[in-house]
Amino acid sequence: MSEVLKTTLRPQNAEDIIQQVQRQVEDTLLHHAPLRWPDEELDAIEETVLAHTRLVLESLSAKQIRSAAALDDQIRQAVAETKRLIKEKTDREPILLVDILDKLARSTLLPEDLSEEILAGAEPPLEKIVMALVIGSLDCHGTLVADERATMNEKRIARAVATVAFLVALLAGKGANASTTLERGGGAQ
Repeated sequence: MSEVLKTTLRPQNAEDIIQQVQRQVEDTLLHHAPLRWPDEELDAIEETVLAHTRLVLESLSAKQIRSAAALDDQIRQAVAETKRLIKEKTDREPILLVDILDKLARSTLLPEDLSEEILAGAEPPLEKIVMALVIGSLDCHGTLVADERATMNEKRIARAVATVAFLVALLAGKGANASTTLERGGGAQ
């Protein structure tokens, strides 16, 4: 039965591979390219990667194309090339707050509603983001400290993470206003 399943997943021709590679390239662009990039930029990267995939497929025999390994290889190469092209372009650009917020929103570090707000294009107050990160680090710290199976090293790491989170919160609060007095709720007075 598993042999039948394997053969149904094999591509029938080069176009099958191109379609699956294209889906993976689009997914990679969605998750790794900065939000501010125009569609033309994303389309150019996608077309570059797909053109290379077509070139490689032209050199393969029909038997090689129908193998599951050909599909896996092309997807792996296309995703790696897409990430390389994104990195090459972003290395030449300054890092913007919107890019950092985008990556943070796509992680699991923020509550879902805050992530959705950022991904919708809003820029929530820095205090709100910092507090969510501090609460997350405290949750991690509290969970580990209470776990009798946790090693001393794990507890030390959790404590260090919580400490860094609080230091960042203090710096963010101080940066919002030169005053050293913070009001309850995370904002500067």
